[in-house]
Amino acid sequence: MKVIDVKNAVLGYGFSRDLADNDGLFYTALNLAVNEVNRLRPITERAVIVHEPLRAVVSYDDVTEKRPGEALSFESLARTVVFEVSGSGGVDITGATIDGNGRATWSINSGWRTFVAKSDAVGVIRLSFSGEYPYHVRNVAFYDVEFPPTARQAAGDVTEYDLSQIVEGFASVSLPILKDGIAYSDRDPRTHIVDGKVLRIPNAQVLRGTYEVTCEVYPPRYPNEDYDESKIPLDDDIAELVPLLVASYVWLDDEPEKAARYKNLYDLAKQDIKRRVTIAHCIDRKEWT
Repeated sequence: MKVIDVKNAVLGYGFSRDLADNDGLFYTALNLAVNEVNRLRPITERAVIVHEPLRAVVSYDDVTEKRPGEALSFESLARTVVFEVSGSGGVDITGATIDGNGRATWSINSGWRTFVAKSDAVGVIRLSFSGEYPYHVRNVAFYDVEFPPTARQAAGDVTEYDLSQIVEGFASVSLPILKDGIAYSDRDPRTHIVDGKVLRIPNAQVLRGTYEVTCEVYPPRYPNEDYDESKIPLDDDIAELVPLLVASYVWLDDEPEKAARYKNLYDLAKQDIKRRVTIAHCIDRKEWT
């Protein structure tokens, strides 16, 4: 169904040839209706992630606490280095940069922050930490490869994939996740979805493979008549409900009885729609469910 098909249906429901210069109202109602109908069976896209575990050349997992004025340094032949910090301090990097800069600072009241320093080629990378206040450093890990753009190394030898950066219009995750074509199940408690959008996979060789993640996405918006020939990306049975809901919005002020009739028809029709069962967020200590 195209946008123009919805418009023509709404005009037919209102027994009108046009919207009496209320095209703006139509497109507002259309966007509201598409969002509402999409909740019945959300649009989905699939993210495909090739997980090739990256092993650190050398790593320092222990927490190191430093008092004001005390310096700390790490050095290795590498291309990428990942580390976590807390407290307040700064780090000077030689042989690599963080977002193009050779220095980074932080001030964290609680928790940890992860930094990634990268180089264009393998070479000696040195981290020199210092601070006027107490600071902590942990999980320093040097790698001889560059991480994929959509992946980042996390604490505890785990790779994180931000699905919101992989899938355009990302809204949420549907489970189960597939690994090499079958439902993925792993008993490692570190494997889960965090923040509703980040897939964490431990860097164990047994877990290497291709992961497929079905993600719900937000429907597109239609701001004006330039989009009249655009197809509404809903399943056919779902799309058929859009004109009813738009009509109930459009005719609400001018002909409330007519609007109420189409709203009732929409409410009745949506009861017959089979919903897709999804889970937006799950952390299971034993396996995916």
